[in-house]
Amino acid sequence: MPFTADPATFEALVADLLEQITLGHTPEDLFATIYTRLRGLVPYNRIAVALLHEQGTMLRLVACRTDGPESLKIGYADALAGSTLADLLQTGHPRIINDLEAYLETKPDSRSTRLIVREGMRSNLTLPLLANGKPIGVIFFSSRQTNSYHDGHAQLLRRLAGTIAITLERAHLLTTLAQQNQELLAASELKDRFLEKLRQEVDRLTAQIQQENVYLRDEIRSTKHLAEIVGQSQGMQQVQKAVRQVAPTISTVLILGETGTGKERIAQAVHDLSPRRDRLLVKVNCAALAPGLITSELFGHEAGAFTGATRPRAGRFEVAHQGSLFLDEIAEIPLETQVLLLRVLQERVIERVGSHEARPIDVRVIAATNRDLQQGVLEGWFRADLFYRLNVFPIRIPPLRERCEDVEPLVHHFLHLFATRMGKAITGVGSRTLEQLRSYHWPGNVRELENLIERATILCSGQTLEIDPTWLTMPTPLAPSSTHALAELERQTILDALRTCGGRIYGPTGAAIRLGLKPTTLYSKMKKHHITRQGGNHHCE
Repeated sequence: MPFTADPATFEALVADLLEQITLGHTPEDLFATIYTRLRGLVPYNRIAVALLHEQGTMLRLVACRTDGPESLKIGYADALAGSTLADLLQTGHPRIINDLEAYLETKPDSRSTRLIVREGMRSNLTLPLLANGKPIGVIFFSSRQTNSYHDGHAQLLRRLAGTIAITLERAHLLTTLAQQNQELLAASELKDRFLEKLRQEVDRLTAQIQQENVYLRDEIRSTKHLAEIVGQSQGMQQVQKAVRQVAPTISTVLILGETGTGKERIAQAVHDLSPRRDRLLVKVNCAALAPGLITSELFGHEAGAFTGATRPRAGRFEVAHQGSLFLDEIAEIPLETQVLLLRVLQERVIERVGSHEARPIDVRVIAATNRDLQQGVLEGWFRADLFYRLNVFPIRIPPLRERCEDVEPLVHHFLHLFATRMGKAITGVGSRTLEQLRSYHWPGNVRELENLIERATILCSGQTLEIDPTWLTMPTPLAPSSTHALAELERQTILDALRTCGGRIYGPTGAAIRLGLKPTTLYSKMKKHHITRQGGNHHCE
């Protein structure tokens, strides 16, 4: 079941939690923040955290909050052997029990489970806490009501469990640091060496939390809260089958499809079904990065590597370590950066700009494009060796015009999404409207349909959704000769501007300002018309 909280409330609460949990200096402080900030987002009357100790054979209670009497005290330990929690920690999957009394009648669990039932708890959601891919404990959410939890809650909380685990590990290290500082006062040399190692580890974990929080906040703002891929046409069934086949592997995936077909959603599904689902999926739109900065954005840079680089910065590959990296619009990467990307795929190492140190990296690459890369290889704007490295497992998403049977379920999906968000009681779609939507050729694919349903929902004042037929009319395309003439005119205009500006693209006297374009847009148009610079003179190949 998908999570159905109000999107604005969801974004505000989760973003606030991600900011607050990094402030706790002890597990107790952190736990108090989590208990407060999750209120209203997930139902619970009790939250508890237990961490592994005694070489992983015992679970020890380190934090607990409840709205009533608590029979389990901090420090309470329970054997892991014979408990269903052992399987949960091994598989990494959450566990939902919506009737604890019935559960204990058929499958007696640990003494701690029986004690919380005596306190009145009737439902329980348990999630493993993983740090660097290894289990360190579990977090329990308990409710006095039966049937309190569903998969939507588990999906939401699993996205936060990794950050919570890293923060707990950081807090534990800080506590260890304070204890060891008292014990090593007499041995100053050993103390200094030990403290320096601990400080470095704390700094590493803190930096990791900060980087992950940045990308988690971006993901929260951009997500559409889709719980599944909508569409049961033969083409989409093949896509779903391909996702299920490749997701459990570490193989590189290349997603092909026209603009608006949902390539990013497919990339998310591959990551969510993979063993790396508890780590980050870092998303990069290659077309949105300036050509001069794309290498630094992907691979990072050292202080002083270029003007403005005042301190070291990790690139997207380092942030995605042990997770997945989604390279959208891969065809827009410049040839010089393609060489570096090929090395990452071949050798699994990166070098920051300004450094010669090879850093090992463990990242699964998922790439996507709406362009023909094979044609790009023939025309020379895409490397053949990189294409073969990316084309390990291609997934083609059919355009919406090739799967008309998916139009109606998509319409109802988007209608429910937007009507709920806008608080409108729209119960159906007019038959005439459905027929018009099914017969339309959808040049903008699913994105165009989504935007059209949002527009219709805004304007709808009754219970039945209708659309204006004029919204589906498209301007008559230019004849091939006219199209060619316009392309030639655009090419010549760019060349004239470059000659007038002495070959400059950027700056107040550059060709981009003269043409009224962003420098990155001008650069893309130059690539489109194969305009290159040799010796300061621009020409068309």
